[in-house]
Amino acid sequence: MPRKEIIKRIFFSLLAGFVLAILINEVSYRMLKTYVDRGPEQILLTIPAGTAERVAQGESNPSLLPEMVFVVGDTFIVENQDVTSHQLGPFFIPSGSSATLHLDTVQSMAYTCSFQPGNYLALDVREPVNFITRLEGITFSALPMTVLFALYALVAIPYKPKEKSA
Repeated sequence: MPRKEIIKRIFFSLLAGFVLAILINEVSYRMLKTYVDRGPEQILLTIPAGTAERVAQGESNPSLLPEMVFVVGDTFIVENQDVTSHQLGPFFIPSGSSATLHLDTVQSMAYTCSFQPGNYLALDVREPVNFITRLEGITFSALPMTVLFALYALVAIPYKPKEKSA
């Protein structure tokens, strides 16, 4: 097989593998897009009036989730509108006041919580998905895909020399 033909096959197979990797990554990113695809924000959780009574009866408040997911840099604010003081981990939140928690590192936490029937609240802090994260995904999938395409182009597709006309 002539050298020019080998280089041409490898170039086009590398290009095809790279384009396919980008398509697969972007389609899966769009299909699986989640709430961590954003920048840092202030997240307000309001403990509504009557929560202590509901918890004492074993009922949960539909507006309060047992687990919450944040991104690094979020500020979690808990505002107590109940007539009773509440506890969230190390934070004591008197009636009519609020507590603020700055989430600066990736971590999973489970705090004791007086405004949930199960007496705990799980906080999961994740790294936000951004352009760099997506580019890393494309890079990690494109490299092996392009190599496989290049090998396939050299091995599986036979070379047919052009016939010279006399």
